[in-house]
Amino acid sequence: MYEYGLPIDKHISIPDDPQKLFVLTIGMLGDIVSEIANGEIDDNKLSELQENATFTASYFDSFEGSKLNSNLDPYTRLLGATAFYLANLPGSAKVLSSRFDDDELFAEGIENLLSWLLTGSYYEDYGGGEGEFSPLLDDCHSLIQIFFKEGDGIELAASSTDRLRKYAHAHGTPRQLLMADCVAAVVKRKLENSSWHSLPIYSDANRDSWAPMLKGPSPVPELWPAQHLLGKATVFRGSSAVVQMPTSSGKTKAVEIIIRSAFFERGNLAVIVAPFRALCHEIQAELAKAFNNGNVDVVELSDALVADFDLNKLLGKQHVVVLTPEKLLYVLRLHAEVCPKIDLAIFDEGHQFDSGTRGITYELLLTTLRRLLPDTCQKILISAVIKNALEIGEWLNNNDNVVSSNRLTASKKAVGFVSWIEKQGQVRYVSAAEIDHDEFFVPRVIERKLLPRLKKERKDRYFPEKNDPQAIAIDLGLKLFENGGVAVFCGKKDSVVKTCETISELAKRGALERTPLDASDADEIYKLSNLLSRNTGDTCPTYQVSKIGIFSHQGDTPQGIRLAIEHAMRSAKIRFVVCTSTLAQGVNLPIRYLIVSGVRQNKDRIKVRDFQNLAGRAGRAGMHTEGTILFSDPQIYDGKEQDWQSWRWQETRQLFDPVQSEPCISNLISIFAPLQSADRKTYVIMEALDFTKAYIEDPEAVESWADKITDLHSDKNFEKGDLSAQIRWRANLISAIESFLVSNWPDTDEVISQDFAAELAKGTLAFHLADDDMRAKILSLFLFLFNNVAAAIKELPRVKYFRRTLYGLHDARKISVWLDNNIKSLRDIEDRDELVDYIWPLLGEIIANQIAKKLTIPELLPETAKMWAQGHSYYEIWSFLNSSGAKLTWGSKFRSLTIQHIVNLCDGAFSFDGTLIIGAIIELIDQQQTDDSDDDLIERLQLLLKTFRYGLPNQTSIALHEVGFSDRVVALQLYEALGQDTGDKDAIKLLLRANSDTSRNWVSEFPSLYTDKMDEIIRSSG
Repeated sequence: MYEYGLPIDKHISIPDDPQKLFVLTIGMLGDIVSEIANGEIDDNKLSELQENATFTASYFDSFEGSKLNSNLDPYTRLLGATAFYLANLPGSAKVLSSRFDDDELFAEGIENLLSWLLTGSYYEDYGGGEGEFSPLLDDCHSLIQIFFKEGDGIELAASSTDRLRKYAHAHGTPRQLLMADCVAAVVKRKLENSSWHSLPIYSDANRDSWAPMLKGPSPVPELWPAQHLLGKATVFRGSSAVVQMPTSSGKTKAVEIIIRSAFFERGNLAVIVAPFRALCHEIQAELAKAFNNGNVDVVELSDALVADFDLNKLLGKQHVVVLTPEKLLYVLRLHAEVCPKIDLAIFDEGHQFDSGTRGITYELLLTTLRRLLPDTCQKILISAVIKNALEIGEWLNNNDNVVSSNRLTASKKAVGFVSWIEKQGQVRYVSAAEIDHDEFFVPRVIERKLLPRLKKERKDRYFPEKNDPQAIAIDLGLKLFENGGVAVFCGKKDSVVKTCETISELAKRGALERTPLDASDADEIYKLSNLLSRNTGDTCPTYQVSKIGIFSHQGDTPQGIRLAIEHAMRSAKIRFVVCTSTLAQGVNLPIRYLIVSGVRQNKDRIKVRDFQNLAGRAGRAGMHTEGTILFSDPQIYDGKEQDWQSWRWQETRQLFDPVQSEPCISNLISIFAPLQSADRKTYVIMEALDFTKAYIEDPEAVESWADKITDLHSDKNFEKGDLSAQIRWRANLISAIESFLVSNWPDTDEVISQDFAAELAKGTLAFHLADDDMRAKILSLFLFLFNNVAAAIKELPRVKYFRRTLYGLHDARKISVWLDNNIKSLRDIEDRDELVDYIWPLLGEIIANQIAKKLTIPELLPETAKMWAQGHSYYEIWSFLNSSGAKLTWGSKFRSLTIQHIVNLCDGAFSFDGTLIIGAIIELIDQQQTDDSDDDLIERLQLLLKTFRYGLPNQTSIALHEVGFSDRVVALQLYEALGQDTGDKDAIKLLLRANSDTSRNWVSEFPSLYTDKMDEIIRSSG
């Protein structure tokens, strides 16, 4: 009740006084620490003790939160931290112990030593002891400190705590005895968990090899539970594996250890593949800190499909290369000789290879790597949630080595549902393990209040309303943000904007008593808000709410803003985001509260595995002891006993059942699925081979099927837009398979056997997962497309040149024919804007972005693309299109353009689709050069590709973006400040270091992501 800020007079009385359990719980903890400290314990007994410790920790944590007796807070914090640590929850232990703050517990300083141990501050003093215990405590502190700093004297450290414990039992008070037992138990477990002790056991490297990491600026003093599982599974010895690691279970440090163990003996090149740019950026930043001042370079390659890297540098010393699946495919197709040199390949967010068009690329990349990587290469696929890990491991690694830490929880989870039957709404908490079981409730949490009227408004309005889950989610978030970070989850991007509009209106009405600004870093919020304004203008609702400390995080949030928001959230400078499933895409956003306003994404419910991944973000280990997941739709809980409404409850309860989690499947198999009605209840059977033949014969005719099926089955709830999307999806799959065949096509003029296609088909995940009937269909599809590709290559040999692109034959032919007809004119065009105008007819024909396709005045797109490439802001582009009268075709109606549409257009049509097309043109020219001026043309096109990729006008601003200033406004302002033109990233870093004070001043007006990036560049040596 305190958590929700309820006034004391609204608190309900508790029938049984929880303080009655206080002494019993202390006794339970005493038994636990005594048994652990006494000596060897078998696994079964240890598991039992850990379970008891979990209950004890939860009790002490809740006792403090209930404010039943605040005088006991220092005591319960320390005991709770001890119990959390012994329950295998080291992050929660650190949180509670960090709140201890040298309180006097009359234990002669034993409490200080215990707090020091639990926080893991081994390089600091412990605060000192008192009286007769002081020499013993000093001895313990010194010997433990020596061990964790130098790795020496594990037996001496252990025996020092035995002496302390023995003395306390003989001469101490009951409290001193308990504290001494706690110290002994914690030290015993810490020495067992220590990296000095564990890593030489788990790896082929000795203590001397590990010493630089354990003595370095970012040491790993002990292994967390999930990391122990990796060690026991011989992953640190080079074994390939599929790894399930829950959010905040220590993945980053685990990856660091895997890389170091690989580099000790087995190789020099590690590749980390992550499906999203933001995730690549985060991984690179974390690993760069870990390997700072070492012999390992951590490099993030841009995701532009262009040769913007020096292969000799990457292969010249120990390197960790972080990149997207698309970029790695491009690198391998450009330099196949790289593959045998890869010693370690880590695939992060592995479950994403069956998600969307990007997932196809990821899956085919893995299929390619299975063929090309040497047997000595260690392959690690990491995912928080992957149900059929064994099958994936057998396919990818040819082994059954699955490291599953799903039973390990990084922090506790509380689950609550809004119930609103009476006048005031309440939150009903249920068991996280069994949501049908009610645990407790918090009354009078939600109240429908009269809103202040706006000028000229005559009708009363209230907030929140019972039938508005988004409004209730806002109301809850505004009550809870002071306790920790809040994320309001919306199923769709449009809902994020609508939620921001609602909050903005509440602010205009003066209906917000407190805002997240009050509990956040005001300077950071001002800088984030200012940067958002300069990108998207000051009229959109996402900007309006940013001024009060609420930020949107979704697919149409500009990349530089998203990264800045994530950084600010990680450093606790901001506390409130409204988001979509972007929150579940591996990015580390530490929140305490996840408030779910809806679980449906367009026509489908969120996947169980995606929800599990999303829920894992709540309660970041090391920051919170508990994460809370709240469902704001009252109909879920209140309708669970009503036949006509219970479907919501059943749908929601499945999200908490790991057994219901969807397996990772192959995207390719979906080409064999029927076309579905909008409600997914009616099907139109279309054999994959028939569809493929029709598409190859006449792609435009196939696209018109949506109209025909809708007309023919108008009574079956088929929708044109939905059918068009399904047809485009199948067309994309055909293109992906064609591209896959071409990229693997032998470089020979001899006739290629169908066995080649059959072998490729058998290597796919689709084939591995399929039954015999489906395998036959997959083989038939591959053989049909193989024959089509073979005929195309015979007719047009340069089709083989498309092996470096992501295009199928249909678009490849278009680009090839267009280039034949236009290459001479292209060579004569020097001006970039003229180049855009000249290429646009081809771009406009192939670009698949739906905003571009639906623009009512498509003639404006070339000018829009030029504005983007020149560095104009999203707001300026929106103003241009809006003032020109452009709208979007939306069914039979029209819709006004929003800033979110412009972000989607620029980041999708130009930055993604446009660069793929320009890249394909570059590849064709490069491989068939027939004129001396082609090198100059390629250079101009490569610059055009980069300007399209980043929306920046020159090499210097692009290079600034790529070194980490990944917002267009920031990069452009730094370019103006530098006053020099260079596309060399190393030269730019040298310039920034040479003028460090001035460089820091240049970014001082921007969010902390960019000031921290500048500091990192200035401090680094390379």
